[in-house]
Order: sequence, then C-alpha cells, then structure tokens
Amino acid sequence: MASYRYRAEMPANHIGAKLNDFTADILVFSKPQASDVDVAIKAKKLGQTVIADFCDDHFDHPQLGHTYRKFAELADVCVAPTATMAERVPHKQTAVIPDPYEMPEESEHADGDRVLWFGHNAGLKALYYQPPNLTIVTGPKVKDGWVPYSLETLTEEMRKANIAIFPTIKGHEYKSPNRLINALRMGLFPVCDPHPSYTEFKKFIWSTEVPTGIKWCREFRHELNDFVREGQNYIRDRFSPEAIGNQWRELLGSL
Repeated sequence: MASYRYRAEMPANHIGAKLNDFTADILVFSKPQASDVDVAIKAKKLGQTVIADFCDDHFDHPQLGHTYRKFAELADVCVAPTATMAERVPHKQTAVIPDPYEMPEESEHADGDRVLWFGHNAGLKALYYQPPNLTIVTGPKVKDGWVPYSLETLTEEMRKANIAIFPTIKGHEYKSPNRLINALRMGLFPVCDPHPSYTEFKKFIWSTEVPTGIKWCREFRHELNDFVREGQNYIRDRFSPEAIGNQWRELLGSL
C-alpha cells in the first residue's frame, strides 16, 4: 500500500528505524489497526512513547472509528500528512509531516493529449469526468480497459502520458498531494479540482476544475512543460525522502 511506503517504510529506511520492533523506546503506529490497540496500551504501561500517524479521517467510520479515537486518546503525539488532516485529529499535539515522493525525476513531456488517472479503487468515485485518451491505473479490482496497479505499470503509463488529472469530491479535503507530486516528478502536468493540499502548488498546476483545465491545456500546450519544470524545481528538495525523513528524525528526537 502507498500509505505503508510513504508513512512507514521510506521514513524508517532514511532514519535507520526498525519496522515492527515492539521493544523500541518510541513506537509509531502508522494507519493504526484494531489489533494494535492492545499493543499500544501495553507499551504505555511499560513507559514507551506512542505516536499515532493518521493519513485518513476515519474517526467517524462505523468500523474503524473506535480504533482511531482510541489511538488519539492513547498517543503522546499524533502525526498527519496535511494541515487539514491534523485539524481533524482529536489531540492537542499533532505534527504535520508530508509524504515524500517516490518517483524518479524525468524530463517533462506534458505537450500532448494523453491523460492519466491513477489511484486505489476507493478513489474512483471522484472520477466524475473522463476526457478522451484517458488511461486508468488502479487496483486491486480491475475492469476491462483499466491497467492493473503496480509501481512498474504506473511508471510505464506515466512515461506514456502527458497530463495527470486529479478530480476530488467533498470529504476528501484532508488527502495528501502525493499523487500530484509524483506526477510532476515524472514530467506530467497536473490538472486538478480545487483542494487544500494543492494550493501550495498552484503556480505550476491547473487547480480550478478538471474539465476546464483539460480544455485550457489544449490551447496552451506549448507552455505546459515550463510549468512542469518549475514544479519539479519546487518539490525536488522539499519532498525528497531525505527531507521528510529529517522531519521524522526531528520529531522523534524531540520526545
């Protein structure tokens, strides 16, 4: 899962932390599960520090809500990938640490009409508009015409595409901009609906409704690569695994 890579594996690899070592002085529960609650309770009794990392707003979810609220209660510190998500966490001390990018930086190739949408099946409900020449990369369920998701297939399709679309729906305001950032890394121009996490990048993306953005791209195709280059320059150091890992190191070192 992308959340595992961005919120656990990549930061741990950068700072030299262990995964699933319950003897550590500080335990970070990323995307906490019901089975983790007893582990966290035991850790607190033993004097270990507990951090809860929430990348989704499931606090009112009928099945997951109890676990999320319990972890917010148990945690010494909570972490979220966006400021909007941090505001939804019922805890006084919540740090914001973004997702790092994982795609390589490739030359811009936005001056074409091939469009890409990628993401988990759960995000398909946001795909209210499907422009011509659209490729969908998703999983785990796949229909005819869709490309099964894997890092390899996504990388291949990103190299073929020119524009990546990021429509959104009400309720998803807390989501991370990691897909947008990875699209820029791979040389695509992002066309987005308005979203709090995209505001930071508004100088080099389209962020006012996807259908209008697709039309605009046809008229200003010759300018898109310049925007992509500017975006790549902006994210290169700010969202690198090293930069995000250092933010985790700073937080953990302060406890």
